[in-house]
Amino acid sequence: MTLGHRVALLREGRLIQVGHPEELYARPANLFAATFLGSPPMNILQGRIEGGRLRLAGTVVPVSHRNLDGAERTVQVGIRPEDLFLQSENDLARDEPVLRGRIAALESLGREIHYQVSIAGGAALTVVQPDLRFVLNQSVSVRFEPQSMHLFDSEGQRITGSAESKIPARPSLR
Repeated sequence: MTLGHRVALLREGRLIQVGHPEELYARPANLFAATFLGSPPMNILQGRIEGGRLRLAGTVVPVSHRNLDGAERTVQVGIRPEDLFLQSENDLARDEPVLRGRIAALESLGREIHYQVSIAGGAALTVVQPDLRFVLNQSVSVRFEPQSMHLFDSEGQRITGSAESKIPARPSLR
């Protein structure tokens, strides 16, 4: 991102987050920061933590998150469009978490395709891929790595510990 070495994200005159642009992108402090930075913006889905597992749009995802304290609760789950991968129904491995859906729209932007995928519960996901392998109304599975999920509490604040390893090493700018 070409915003600067350090940026401050404000909302209605209130400071939301300060840091390197990569930090804000990779570890947003809340839902506002998560959806403000990035184009297309982060996908946000409703989920529920139950017994150490996350129920998300018709699938169950194991979560190993040190700050979930075992309590059952509703969470909001953010996944960046580039962290989602489309597969045809026939290409699935049985042990990976997937969201099943249908291609509702697609937009070719030259070197990448933006797919809109309708999934269970009426939610929609944006998935960015480099190739045009899928067509409108095609049934697909959306695969993702559980560690790419960003978890937010019911007030929209980040649950620390989610997607922590995504910040690349930053070279010194001195």
